[in-house]
Amino acid sequence: MKLPFKTKKRKLQEECWSLDYNIVKWLNEHLKVYLKDANSFIDLTVHRFEYQGKEYTQLELLNKLITVTDELLEGYDDWLISRPQSAERLKDEMCDILKLLHRSLWW
Repeated sequence: MKLPFKTKKRKLQEECWSLDYNIVKWLNEHLKVYLKDANSFIDLTVHRFEYQGKEYTQLELLNKLITVTDELLEGYDDWLISRPQSAERLKDEMCDILKLLHRSLWW
């Protein structure tokens, strides 16, 4: 099966050396493209999710997830060494939001 887009060959061994960081980076980059492209095809305000006792649209949670991954990427090594509790909180938030959105990330 031929994909309608080109895929870049990546050095998987290099990415796996720091897989924790690369997962956050991959997610961040892909969420930004998804948000830009999906907004042209679907209404991201239709689906609603409950998160931490409040209701959010898919759009709001996508933006929140991008913000969380941006924050994690800003100083990833520093987070792990000097602020491990903050890093854990952000990683938990990233996973919790992704868990809510996962089934709706298509168009």
